[in-house]
Amino acid sequence: CGLGGRANRLLLHGERELPEILRSNAFPEAGYWFGSVSGAWLGVRAGEISHGGAHAHADQLSFVLTVSGYDVIVDPGTGVYSADVDMRNAYRATSAHNAPQLNEREANRIPKGMAGLFRMADDTKTEVMAWEMTSERVLFEGRHYGFCVDREDSVCTRALLLEKGRLEVVDHISCLQKGDRVGWSLSFAPGIEVEAVAGGAVITFGDQNMRISTNPAMDCIVGDVPFSPSYGVEVPARRLQLRHTFQGDSDEELRIEMHWDDK
Repeated sequence: CGLGGRANRLLLHGERELPEILRSNAFPEAGYWFGSVSGAWLGVRAGEISHGGAHAHADQLSFVLTVSGYDVIVDPGTGVYSADVDMRNAYRATSAHNAPQLNEREANRIPKGMAGLFRMADDTKTEVMAWEMTSERVLFEGRHYGFCVDREDSVCTRALLLEKGRLEVVDHISCLQKGDRVGWSLSFAPGIEVEAVAGGAVITFGDQNMRISTNPAMDCIVGDVPFSPSYGVEVPARRLQLRHTFQGDSDEELRIEMHWDDK
């Protein structure tokens, strides 16, 4: 129900320091992909919605990022299960995850009411096309079909490239139409400072800064959101919303770049 951070690192490696080659792992059947480069750690969610979506979130192609030991971009957590329908579904929603969204639609439909709390259709049918790891870079490429429920052939493709001091995110949604709204929500760990600036945002963690820029230029909105570190617990955190309205009649790539000081 959550991706990234200390919990996943402990599951993979415990408290031990392991050789660099063992710090990058892929678990295709579970739908989780992990890699690290020069003190930065990337996790990606891309796989089947199994067991009828019992514990699934609409988080396909979402990612998390840790830099210099700081959890920076994170999964927001679970919130609760059956105690609060609205809270549970808010944490399951596409908009709660670090993934693209088209016209405010869910990538995977979330059934309403109590009966839908532990159900989710596999609309995305996610495919991973590339996963490459070296000591200098991690490359992920995947796609899903969740937006095809509303518009045939609206396939969502994402490429992530992690290198020393930078992460590049390139998204492409086919068959966009003029006026379509594409959005991203980047969730940050509690204590991470986020400031919208001309052309993007500046992220501060510890004594380091990260600069986020977009191409094409997008609206950048910073807001307060809850983060759930454990069941039923919420603490304040920050979220960066990126918004772009498609103006053309042909496909375009949507690019987000992150640069930080490599220490």
